[in-house]
Amino acid sequence: MIAIVSSTTVGATKAYFSDDGTSYNNTFSTGILDLQLADGDEGWSNNVNGTWSSPANWKPGDEVKTSIYLRNVGTVPAEAVYAYWHNLQGNTGVANFIEVTWLSDSTGIGTNSIGPFVTAYDANGDTKLSLAELVNGLSHYNGPSTPDPFQARFYADFEETYIHPVLPYNGGVFEILLGYKFMESAGNDLQGQSVSFDLTLQAAQHHYTP
Repeated sequence: MIAIVSSTTVGATKAYFSDDGTSYNNTFSTGILDLQLADGDEGWSNNVNGTWSSPANWKPGDEVKTSIYLRNVGTVPAEAVYAYWHNLQGNTGVANFIEVTWLSDSTGIGTNSIGPFVTAYDANGDTKLSLAELVNGLSHYNGPSTPDPFQARFYADFEETYIHPVLPYNGGVFEILLGYKFMESAGNDLQGQSVSFDLTLQAAQHHYTP
């Protein structure tokens, strides 16, 4: 039983023996969630550059397919990773003719999971997902409990139970593989043009519940 004791006791005189001890230096120390990235030509760092970049003579029909790698070198595990495609720069019209052809991760790196994203973001109904549609689209998960718009969420199991963290704090590596193709339907007006985008990955201690 725990009782609340008044700080004043009127008319009380006590002379019984007593003794006391003190618990000193009670401290709360917060952990760290520290996401690091790497790609095919850059080692582990907070950021990488040009993970998906075409050769200078990229032509219709060509595809760029490569991976980005994530690890958590902190002390707090991450249940989920959120992906944000944003910041189109250059001739943004080119992005309408770059098809996102492949998306997979460490839970099944050889299994293409792009289908649901085509369904969610294909704005013009051509059954293809363009880079422009992905950058400009918002996940149907976005709502009051999701602080930022995101287009993809990665987790450690297909059941999305979050029993196992996608990024444990022991430095385990998580891979995301993406493919981008220059569509054959691109016209001559796109010759000699370029477009760029940013992909931000956010490791979250706890997944957001829509």
